[in-house]
Amino acid sequence: MRSSKYPFNLISCPPPLRVAVGLSLNRENHIPGTRGSEGELAVYTHIHRLTLLIALAWAIAVLAADQRTGSLTITQPWSRATAPGAVIGAAYFEIVNVGSVDTLLRIESPIARQVEMHMSHTEGGIMRMRPVTSVEVPAQGRVRFQPGGLHVMLIDLTQPLKEGQRFPLTLVFQHAGSVRVEAVVQGLGATAAPSQGEAAP
Repeated sequence: MRSSKYPFNLISCPPPLRVAVGLSLNRENHIPGTRGSEGELAVYTHIHRLTLLIALAWAIAVLAADQRTGSLTITQPWSRATAPGAVIGAAYFEIVNVGSVDTLLRIESPIARQVEMHMSHTEGGIMRMRPVTSVEVPAQGRVRFQPGGLHVMLIDLTQPLKEGQRFPLTLVFQHAGSVRVEAVVQGLGATAAPSQGEAAP
């Protein structure tokens, strides 16, 4: 399906966008006095606008969720809101590798003056953290940055992290190079990315 206003193949579009554009085309083809009243057209226009907004939100969420470069895919980058006055935050994501082994060398972000990779572990019944200089991503494997385990420490934040905010993270790999993703800030106390649901603390 093509039109002069929408010069692309609707079949290849995401489902919500196909619906939105389809509504737009049908609305343009509406002939007053032949199909429905002006009141019906007003309702139709309102539904069309709502559908466009939903399609846009869906597309943004999908684009923010996964970023791929070569054999690596970075999925579900997220963070949690910080308490007032806090200067340290954390970020999480998962790296999926369908190719050969690679190494995550460092992570960069303008949201903090210092960004480090840390590993949490329990020692003598006490939770401790230690810095990690690099992380190997195994061939045909995956590495998960998550609460209570491997995670990103955002030290000396340049601004508070607020729910609904997005900020960039740049992951630098030995072979794949730099991969930029956007982390979505969840509410204070969140323990998992939205699509995973809330994990146990």
